Amino acid sequence: MGRKVLTGILVMMMLLPACGTAGREGAVQEIESQDPENRNMEGQGIGNQSMGSQDIEKRNTGNQDIGNRNMETQDIENRNTGNQDNSYAEKADISKDAASGENGGSGIAGNAGSAAGAEEVCRKAYSRILAKEEGAGNAVVYSLIYVDNDEIPELVVWDRGYGMYSIYTIKDGEAFCMMDSVVTVELTYYEKNGIVALFARWMGGGDEGGYGWYYYELTEDKTITDEDPPLLHFIYEASYDEDGNWSGGGVSRYYHMEQEVDETAYREMASSLGIVEGEGKNCTDNALEKKEMMEVLGF
Repeated sequence: MGRKVLTGILVMMMLLPACGTAGREGAVQEIESQDPENRNMEGQGIGNQSMGSQDIEKRNTGNQDIGNRNMETQDIENRNTGNQDNSYAEKADISKDAASGENGGSGIAGNAGSAAGAEEVCRKAYSRILAKEEGAGNAVVYSLIYVDNDEIPELVVWDRGYGMYSIYTIKDGEAFCMMDSVVTVELTYYEKNGIVALFARWMGGGDEGGYGWYYYELTEDKTITDEDPPLLHFIYEASYDEDGNWSGGGVSRYYHMEQEVDETAYREMASSLGIVEGEGKNCTDNALEKKEMMEVLGF
């Protein structure tokens, strides 16, 4: 009897390793059958690249038609303001600082998990956005900025041919489009408070024409387009006499969600949002072309 029991135990011990190996091989095959690239985020496309002439009349704040918000622009391709003399090396260094967290940059690692994991998510997500711009040539450039209040930089896509901007962030491990194909003469942002500002001008702009600033709050809950009303905005329009001569001044109007308010209320709301005139940063000060940005992202 004892001999039969011992024999049975030996047989079971010989069978167990084989079962374990088969289970591991099955698991490996199952894992290998999954395509990690397809599980990675595709990022929302920048689509509607032909919308440079779309109707933007929702910017209209009374009887002033600002539909052609980029009319009379001064060669939009050369509106990379302030830092046009920056060399590629200087721009790349700034973008690399934003991506790595060095020299004052926050880095793409942050609340998305471990440093290595967050960096990998960001690199892959943004590189996919760049990959969608095949055939765009040098008209489309990219920059890394900090719009929302975390340590992950946002990717700005600027189509200089159409004066069109899109902004992406990382949400739940995927690229999320916060602003999609918005047309404007100039786009600035207020670092880490979620506010971006669009600039418009008409009749030549300046004191003898008209201009305005339109403020939007970017979040991970909604994609801003040209159809969305600004949170705050103001416009200035020059005054002319019956003979068409400029009076030497003009009229400013202030709005909250497209409802006119007095200047005091407007200033208070702007202050509560952290908007200080003159402190916005240009979204494309350190813009790079596709190949250069891919190098910054490590590809």
